[in-house]
Amino acid sequence: MEKLSSYNKELNRAFLLTYEVALLARTIILYSLIDSRFDTLLFSAITVFGAIVFLSNVMVWIRDRKLPNIWLSLFILAMIISSLLNGRTNLFGNFRLIAWQGILFFIVFYSASKNDKKMVQYFENIFFIFSGITIFISLLMFVTKLSYVAPLSKIYYGFRLGFVENRLYGVFVEPNFAANMSPVVILLILKRILGDQLSRAKKISFGILAFLNFCYIVLSGSRTVLVESIVIVMIGAFFVSYSKYALVGLVKRWGISLLIGLVSVTIFTGAYYGFKSVAPYLSLPNGISLNQLAGKTHDTNLEDNKDKELSLKREDVSNQEDASNGRIRLWKSAIEIFQSSPIYGTSPRNLVNYAEKNLPDTRIAHSKQTPHNFLLFTLAGTGLIGIIPLLIFLVTEFIGIGKALFHNNNIENINFLIYSLIAISSVIFGLLMPDIIFENRIGALCFWLYLGTASYQKQFIGKEINNHAEAKLTGSTK
Repeated sequence: MEKLSSYNKELNRAFLLTYEVALLARTIILYSLIDSRFDTLLFSAITVFGAIVFLSNVMVWIRDRKLPNIWLSLFILAMIISSLLNGRTNLFGNFRLIAWQGILFFIVFYSASKNDKKMVQYFENIFFIFSGITIFISLLMFVTKLSYVAPLSKIYYGFRLGFVENRLYGVFVEPNFAANMSPVVILLILKRILGDQLSRAKKISFGILAFLNFCYIVLSGSRTVLVESIVIVMIGAFFVSYSKYALVGLVKRWGISLLIGLVSVTIFTGAYYGFKSVAPYLSLPNGISLNQLAGKTHDTNLEDNKDKELSLKREDVSNQEDASNGRIRLWKSAIEIFQSSPIYGTSPRNLVNYAEKNLPDTRIAHSKQTPHNFLLFTLAGTGLIGIIPLLIFLVTEFIGIGKALFHNNNIENINFLIYSLIAISSVIFGLLMPDIIFENRIGALCFWLYLGTASYQKQFIGKEINNHAEAKLTGSTK
């Protein structure tokens, strides 16, 4: 046991990077063609690895006489209680989910809060390489108007490759979750360019990668990521200005910061819609339709892209009265389910089954979808015993981060701002899509990793710190 704790940092680092690669692989549509048994075997092995790392962390907690975060521990306890009381029909699924949630809490968040700069750097390098390759290939698919659709039982809308239904799926399973990675990549690129001493060639390479990710945000057609991007542009520009004008009077400082934030949002929005209007003219006149080469189209609603004028207008939402694309009805349904079991909920993996059995007229029962909002999902899935500790944890963390941002009078601390923006952007995405809680996705991994890093660094912002503390903040090992 003592030897296990001595390798604690290396184990956490190896686990996080292995977990990252596996989750990134899951975002690629071709991975869906692999036998499900391989995916089960892979993530079962990762779970066993996670159990070893967790045991190592426990040894460190015992050695240092420290306990993991009490609110996260209570949330895991709430998941267990909810699963035992109301989730017997899917008990194995619930406990598997509890294991993954524990990994995010007690390995990812915990290891990030130890401020392992090298681990974060490795994580980002893998992210950059993956993003560069997949986004570039996806954009080539857009230029050639390549598209392919086929039925696939694993995915309710089937196998989709390339430019489909006026959205760029590219090589990804789902464009919303794929596009959600792009703001994270762009923010991390800004951190590298502004915070590191890079050669001109590296700065140009990072600039190109940032532009490619911006292009994918536009072409993905994800309104959720558009909202997320606008908010983080506003918040980021505001705090950069607020830090820069630290010597100006408070009212004037706020006024300048808000103005710069609004101008930045205007520029970003103009660039977004400007590129969206130009993008259709960037594709080849005769696209590649793999459906046509196969001799038939598997989706009768999907026309060949060969002779069709390219458009980025989403038909699935443009002709609907509900601008939320069904989300509001899902949210109302989640509240109805919570009201029927307010204390301990339905258990996360039993939500749909519970709705079908007890509330068959609700939207969740009909659509068999989760609420598309991590707070309402928690509310319905674990009731009050789950939502209360989660809210206390999140509110406490973000109040602390917010205070630190307002006290960050040294813009050289750009890393803290970037990590905070990633955590904020993840919350915005999670309020509109299933992510952060009860999900085993790359978005959840990024949230808990960078929330942990920001949580650690916030304690040094705005305080008189000695050289040792400053070294910890910057990750220096000198």
